Amino acid sequence: MIIPVRRISHLLRTRAGRFLGLNKDPSTQAGSGTRIGLFVSGAFLVAVGLLIVLISSLLVVLAIPLLLFGAFNLLNSRRKQLSLSRSNLLSLSGHLCATVVLYLLFTRILWVTYMTDSIVGSYMGVLKVLAFQNPYGYSIKPFLDQFSFSPSFYTPRVDGSFEFHLNYPALNFLSLLPLYVVGLHDLRDGVFVFHILSVLVIFGLVPSRQKALSLAPFVFFPAFVASSWTDSVWAFFLLAGTVLWYRNRNMGLLMVGLAGATKQIALVAAPFLVIRLWQESSGSKLRNTLVGTASLVAGFLGPNIPFMLSSPSQWWVATISPYLPGGVVEVPGGIGLSGILLRVGISPPPLFFLVLMGLVGIGSLYLYATRYSKSRYYVWIFPVMILFFYYRSFPNYIFYWSLPLALEFFRNRPALSIWHFSPFRGIALRPTIAVGLHSLRVRLRVPLLASLLLTTIFVGAYGVYVSSSPPSKVDVQINSVSDPDGIGAATLLNLTLENQTPKPITPSFFVYWLYLPFLWSSNSSRTLGPWSSSSYIITATDGVGAVPRSTSFRVYVFDANTGNLVGASLSLSLQTFPFQLLQTHTSDGGPWMLVREQRYHSVGS
Repeated sequence: MIIPVRRISHLLRTRAGRFLGLNKDPSTQAGSGTRIGLFVSGAFLVAVGLLIVLISSLLVVLAIPLLLFGAFNLLNSRRKQLSLSRSNLLSLSGHLCATVVLYLLFTRILWVTYMTDSIVGSYMGVLKVLAFQNPYGYSIKPFLDQFSFSPSFYTPRVDGSFEFHLNYPALNFLSLLPLYVVGLHDLRDGVFVFHILSVLVIFGLVPSRQKALSLAPFVFFPAFVASSWTDSVWAFFLLAGTVLWYRNRNMGLLMVGLAGATKQIALVAAPFLVIRLWQESSGSKLRNTLVGTASLVAGFLGPNIPFMLSSPSQWWVATISPYLPGGVVEVPGGIGLSGILLRVGISPPPLFFLVLMGLVGIGSLYLYATRYSKSRYYVWIFPVMILFFYYRSFPNYIFYWSLPLALEFFRNRPALSIWHFSPFRGIALRPTIAVGLHSLRVRLRVPLLASLLLTTIFVGAYGVYVSSSPPSKVDVQINSVSDPDGIGAATLLNLTLENQTPKPITPSFFVYWLYLPFLWSSNSSRTLGPWSSSSYIITATDGVGAVPRSTSFRVYVFDANTGNLVGASLSLSLQTFPFQLLQTHTSDGGPWMLVREQRYHSVGS
């Protein structure tokens, strides 16, 4: 028995050494990339230590080891004689230490409850499955109330209602179910496990000289997980698909299907991976592509089949219908084109962005297929380009593609120059006319294609927007801004609406000062008649939606009947309005409470 134990011990040490990059010759010196990674690790530790000091003087004792460890890594990053294996070990240790401490600091001290309705939906899914119930037939509203959830954290629709369905596919909560069963009742802890596994997979599989630097892009992700973003789960399955691609492409596509069964946006990468499968297949390309596509579909349908069979209509309404035209529109916004247009007072219908996404997707597929040799490892960039044009382009829809992209980039180190757009590069100063024209025509092909694509996108999108233009126009005038409760933020606005068209509207009010508008309640739900004006008092439903004193904001008015944006105020700064510290009363004389008391419960209790 001694010999097998020694062999197993030796195998584990060898694998661990390869994973950590310790199997390199101790004399191998760290390169510039490794030093940068070690520097980032040290800066990460110092930043977390300083954050602890700023939050509470009682926690200074916990900050001292972090500050010392960070300073040690920073000093080592400047040493000329630094071994590669030592720097990798220090970078990983420092990154994991800072990651865990930052996550615990946020979830146990600052944000003790859930902060997104998506994770509450996952929580409901876990509990309903444990009770042998179909979660798609229930509303998440009782669970939001259980955690005293701020209404500003709900998902608002343009008609003033909220989305209380569980909108994500089944693997979103099934993947967290085992971790909940073993005792991780705060689902953020389960998501954090997926994040740590993703970081370790990337660190372990990239070359030794890239290991330290590969950790740098993920220093902010612990805060994302702590703020209740569940995207680490679907990103982990995408990463697993990237790892398995080089061993078994069908298994890799199966993992991508599982990622789509966790969150639908992961399926944006599916057409590009099918092209990649076709390009890299040996033998019968058609057969391999069909089998791979079947694996991808099986990965998506597999976890969902029990719920589809249990209640097909409920599953369809919850997971598919919200993304199809014709349903009740959720409020647009984000960090993509929809957010940019919203800032300038334009809110086209979802069909506008659907057409844009289709055009960008078709153009991206063509460029990826025709420039495959140079762009094969950048397959994960194209979904980011497409989702930039989604009408709810949230930051998490953009950032989490960096996990599979980081593995591909650091593992294969592809050239940064994907396509050469310069038409004059490499042309001799005095070519013959025939040769010069031919070379110029060849080099102009890609720029001309890109210009044609952009022109088609904007012309087509403009046509869609014009054909779907709002039937009404409302002038929005802000009269006063108030802070009745003295919280240092605007919680009450007095404004006047003037309907300048012969069509009546039922206004719903949104105040925009962050990347997503907040729904504010109104003192009146009456219809504003044609060619008429009326004054309204709108209030923030809680302190989260209140406008900070030093922030610019706009008020958007949607017609609850049609879902169209019918009016928007000018972009104004609170500094232009004198704050009124007064108490407003309702018609019955009772105080109008603008900021509700928040009672935070222990998550998972």
